[in-house]
Amino acid sequence: MITLRQLLTATMLAALAVLTGWLLLNQGELGVTDEAARFPDSYFRELNVRQFGDDGLLTSELRAASATHFPNDEHIYLESVDVKDTTQDQSWRVTGERGKLDPNEDQQTLSDGVEIIESSDALFPVSLRATEMDFDLQQNVLETSKAITLQQGNSSVRGIGLVADMNNDYFEIPAAVKARYEK
Repeated sequence: MITLRQLLTATMLAALAVLTGWLLLNQGELGVTDEAARFPDSYFRELNVRQFGDDGLLTSELRAASATHFPNDEHIYLESVDVKDTTQDQSWRVTGERGKLDPNEDQQTLSDGVEIIESSDALFPVSLRATEMDFDLQQNVLETSKAITLQQGNSSVRGIGLVADMNNDYFEIPAAVKARYEK
């Protein structure tokens, strides 16, 4: 038999659960104060995300010293980013000091010392350096308006800006191109 005390306790707990659910659902409508927006609502240290293929072998790995999300922003901010991808016949490594991910789209931005290395040719890996790079993961396109250096062995190409369509193995450096080729 249920006592009055148990019924009141259950009613109070149910009301608290409904109120908590309502607050969580309407959090965006209630607004986030400027003071609260400065503090993250999610924070991870020493992030390590691995993806494996059907054969059980590692295909990609993302490491970051930290990942932070703020309540008034949809982006996830990364520090000391290191991404390795070993799909198909290529091996890629992408690094940068800062990263910004948009979880609603396949957009990423890396900044502060971005380096992309493709090392399928062990003797002459290709490296691309820039201060900032935007990645459209759905279209498989890299883009920047900043200075870049593309290097393989002792040969290099420098310029301002880059649009690279990785699906079609095509890239364009639109301005101030200087090249040096050494055999």
